[in-house]
Amino acid sequence: MHVSFGVKMDLSDKPNAISLFLDEPIEIAGDNCSIVNVINYSYDKKLSPEGKTSPKVMYDTYYSYWEELSKDQKKYEEEKEKIANRTIEAIERFIPGIRAAAEMTDVATPVSTQRFTSNARGYGSKEDFRFRDTLKGFLNKPMTLKTLKNFFVIGHSIAGTNLHDCAAMGRNTVKKICKKKKKSFVGY
Repeated sequence: MHVSFGVKMDLSDKPNAISLFLDEPIEIAGDNCSIVNVINYSYDKKLSPEGKTSPKVMYDTYYSYWEELSKDQKKYEEEKEKIANRTIEAIERFIPGIRAAAEMTDVATPVSTQRFTSNARGYGSKEDFRFRDTLKGFLNKPMTLKTLKNFFVIGHSIAGTNLHDCAAMGRNTVKKICKKKKKSFVGY
């Protein structure tokens, strides 16, 4: 799930990624969340006009939760609004004034992902899994084809993930190749 904001603030003095450790967990889609990871896109001036920034927070969630909730559009929209409010409140503790500076908000659930990208169940998977529960194994196991030697399949269509996770799959694939060829792997 992605919670994105358009804020009338220059956050270029902040890191590109910030993990905010909360004193009190917040409820997000039925789960308690004690860490809010903010991606600060202020480094890319093409993403927002001067003096503005587009921060985003991603949460791990269950597709089935949102699928059930989306059967009642009013409840679905109310839950998205609650999550947006809880998220901006959490960020406000660390970046004062961000709530007042928020000019737009967008909450994309796994149901949104399915609707806009046609990825089954919002991830490209037929199972209801939470990404953090499978990430380690998934990203460490690129798909191969027995009929093609040294061929590895990685990417969104395989993992049902975002760009960062696809890059991690690629990195892990290169590590495996280096190990197989008895070469040292140096990652940056």
